[in-house]
Amino acid sequence: MAVIGVGVQQQFLCSSESKWSIPTTPCNPLTSSILIRPFKKIQFSVISCSSSSSSPPSQAAEAETQTAESSVNLGLQLFSKGRVKDALAQFETALTLNPNPVEAQAAFYNKACCHAYRGEGKKAADSLRTALREYNLKFGTILNDPDLASFRALPEFKELQEEVS
Repeated sequence: MAVIGVGVQQQFLCSSESKWSIPTTPCNPLTSSILIRPFKKIQFSVISCSSSSSSPPSQAAEAETQTAESSVNLGLQLFSKGRVKDALAQFETALTLNPNPVEAQAAFYNKACCHAYRGEGKKAADSLRTALREYNLKFGTILNDPDLASFRALPEFKELQEEVS
């Protein structure tokens, strides 16, 4: 038996393949292909009860079910909790799990946000450059994201801006 609890506390900017929800419009994580930036938290809890005496699933079995999308989403959760190093690791993991273009763009973009938070301007610029060139990230996203405000004050941002112009 499984019980699912849903608590809406936050909205997300989502993608369903080629369409993006605007940040002021909530999206449904169940129908969207990837969550990009959290604005408010939607928490899903699944509680599973079983009378079987079987052992819990191994870490290897859990790793087999890990996808690029789940890694990006976990990274977003970790970032929102201030666990930037762990979030960065999840975004890097997502890139090793055969991501589709939307997932890859999200992973590179959110890696840049982590690097910006850590004051790593060159690494942030490199991740954004990849998202812009290879995955069609719009430069306006970089200009408007508060997570990249510190990056926009760095010389690496000015260089990136000149490359795109």
